Amino acid sequence: MKYNNVFLGLGSNIADRKKNIQDAINYIKQNNKINILKFSSLYESPPWGYKNQENFYNQVIEIETDLDPYELLIFVKSIEKAMGRQTIIKWGPRNIDIDILIFWDIIIKGDFLNIPHRYLLNRCFWLVALNELNDNLNILGKNVKVLLEREQDRDSIKIVC
Repeated sequence: MKYNNVFLGLGSNIADRKKNIQDAINYIKQNNKINILKFSSLYESPPWGYKNQENFYNQVIEIETDLDPYELLIFVKSIEKAMGRQTIIKWGPRNIDIDILIFWDIIIKGDFLNIPHRYLLNRCFWLVALNELNDNLNILGKNVKVLLEREQDRDSIKIVC
């Protein structure tokens, strides 16, 4: 059985943001095909895309799984649904968002799934958390630490815990 290392990004900006992220992690822990290896700190960041909303809490977790990328996508979307996520505005407020950021060395460009995540290099809050977990990580041939050094928004990302 082949296990792949995967980085998942979790975010919330509705109600108890910290609890929402913890609840999503608890759902992930219930899947016997997933083992959580590491947790980044919990970060607060300004909204990305649609700006007229509350700040987000964000966290990245590193997992290992024998699920393929599409099985994992179906699983994380089922968690969002179980937690009552509704999309009213693109990039708008949400109680939970779970994104597959990196799935080992796999590259997928599709209608429903892009790995690495299509906006990964544009979202400083993910780069900060990924750098915390593994500062030697390369994303599309670029070192996360180097990418983060170029980010002008990194001062807007605050550690919550």
